[in-house]
Amino acid sequence: MTGNPAAGKRYTIYDVAKEAGVSPSTVSNALNGTARVSPKTQQRIDQAIAHLDYTPNANARALRKTSSRIIGVI
Repeated sequence: MTGNPAAGKRYTIYDVAKEAGVSPSTVSNALNGTARVSPKTQQRIDQAIAHLDYTPNANARALRKTSSRIIGVI
């Protein structure tokens, strides 16, 4: 693993991919379960996620999927 995570920094799947030595699409597939990822690669991604304390950004996901899963009340 490379470097130490900076306090308060929001990490992206690009950071996780760099840390795990895989492509961002592989990280996305591993997180979403949209494609098979080898157990060895999944373990490296999981370790990178834990090391960086990565959490998915709900706002970015909502923009990407065009659905926020939020109900507005008036």
